Amino acid sequence: MAYLDLELAISAGCAVTSTRPLQLEELERQAVLVSRSDDARSLRTGGRAHRFKALVFGHRPVSKLANERLEAIRRYAVLYRLKGAKLGQGEVAAAYATGISAAKLALVRSMVDRWRVPATKSRLATHLIQATVAVSSAAWLYSWLSEETGDGLIAIILVLVIFITIIAVASPKDSSR
Repeated sequence: MAYLDLELAISAGCAVTSTRPLQLEELERQAVLVSRSDDARSLRTGGRAHRFKALVFGHRPVSKLANERLEAIRRYAVLYRLKGAKLGQGEVAAAYATGISAAKLALVRSMVDRWRVPATKSRLATHLIQATVAVSSAAWLYSWLSEETGDGLIAIILVLVIFITIIAVASPKDSSR
């Protein structure tokens, strides 16, 4: 009499293959989005000098994420955004050590790559136009102020104060979290 082992057939038929594409989880996506406004200073660990500078100048360091895996994703995204393909293998190994797969790192890279704006001729032209307007308005303002005050040095100082104030007000601020 023959014996039929159905357990092997049942377990082979139950093997589930996922056809859903790999995606970042919501918290992982948010960690990548948070990294968008971070710079290299957010990755440093604070020493005595850092604490002193924070005390004197009021600089508050960016808080690390509580979850080690999410912090590794944020760190990888910041470094990839800043360094690109020059990112060291040590950072990749550190991400792997927290349990992040190569496929998820590829998703992080693709998400960061979508933010980058390639330097184009239109951006260069825009910057040239802005510089031309700034220089011509500074020259006009200098000539007007030097006539009004009767002193060229005072006119230069006033033009510099005005332009530094405009630049300080118009520059984007670092968003605090």
